[in-house]
Amino acid sequence: NCVMQAAVYYGPGDIRVEARPEPALTADNILVKIHCCAICGTDLKLATVGNPRCHPPRIIGHELVGHITHVGPQVSGFAVGERITLATTVACGSCRYCALGLGNMCPNAKPISYDFDGGFADYLAIPPMAIAGGNVIKVPDSVGDETAALSEPLSCGLNAQEIAGVKAGANVLIIGGGPLGALNAELAKAGGAAKVMIVQRSEPRLSLLRKIDRVIVIDGARENVKAVVEAHTAGLGADVVIVCAPTREAQEASIQYARKGGAVSLFASLPKSDSAIPLDSRLVHYGELRLCGASDSRPEHVRKAVRLMADGKIDVAPIITHRIGLG
Repeated sequence: NCVMQAAVYYGPGDIRVEARPEPALTADNILVKIHCCAICGTDLKLATVGNPRCHPPRIIGHELVGHITHVGPQVSGFAVGERITLATTVACGSCRYCALGLGNMCPNAKPISYDFDGGFADYLAIPPMAIAGGNVIKVPDSVGDETAALSEPLSCGLNAQEIAGVKAGANVLIIGGGPLGALNAELAKAGGAAKVMIVQRSEPRLSLLRKIDRVIVIDGARENVKAVVEAHTAGLGADVVIVCAPTREAQEASIQYARKGGAVSLFASLPKSDSAIPLDSRLVHYGELRLCGASDSRPEHVRKAVRLMADGKIDVAPIITHRIGLG
C-alpha cells in the first residue's frame, strides 16, 4: 500500500503526525484527495482534554474540502475530479430523531474524525453510510478551497439562526468574536439583518473583527454593552442574541440584551463539569423570551452554506489567520 501523512489522535496531549497507509478503495466508497482542513474548536478540545466519543488511534479533522480520486462502482451521483465537502455527523437514518428530521440529534450518529478517520491527512475515504445519508456535498468552482472548508462551521451557525428565527430586518447581537462569532455575523448579514453587533473583550480579535464589513464592534471590556445595544435598537434590545463565547458570564448576561419577544441562542457550550448558570426567570417570563439551544448541523445546512458561499454572500478572509502544513 502507498503511505500518506496524517495527524493521528492517541489521547489528550498526544497527537502525532505519522505515516499511514492510504485508505483502501472499495466498491462502495469514495476516496478524496484533501486540499485543506480547518482546525475546529473540538480539535483543540481533543488535543487538550480529550473526548470519550473519539476512538483512538483516529485521524482527526472534519472541516475539509478535496477532490474525488475514486468512485466505487456501487456509488452513483459522483465523478472523479469533482470537489466535495462533508456534513460530518453521519446519522443512522433509522431512529426516531432521524425520522423527525433531526439527524444532528441522532444518538447512533458516527461523526467523521470520531468514528471514521478524518481530514488531517492526504486522503480520506468516505464510508457508504455517509454517502447514503447525503453527507457528501459538491462544491462549485466559484468557491475557493479555504472558503469551502469553512462550510461545516458555517452550517452550524445556519442551524442556530434558523432555530432562533433570525430574519431579514432583524437586529442581531453576537457575544464572542472568535471564528464562529464572525461566521455568525456573516450569516446574519447574508440573511438581511438590519444591524449586526458583536461583543468581544480581547485583542487581537477586536482588530480582526473591525475588518469585517457592516458589523458594529463592541469592546466588552471598555463599553457598556447594554447601553450600546439599546442605542442601536431604539432602546428595545436585540431581536436575537447569539452566544458564541463558551463562558458562564456570557450566557448569564445574554438575556438582558434581548428585546421583549426576542430570542437567545446558546450556540457555544460550557464545560460538562461547569455548565449550570443562574437565570433570571422573570426576564424570560415577562419578556416572553425564547431561550434556544443549537448543536451541530445536518447535510441540508451544509448545502445551504455552500450555496451562500457560491453567491458571494460570505466573506471568510478575516477569519483565516494561519496556514499550517501537515509535515
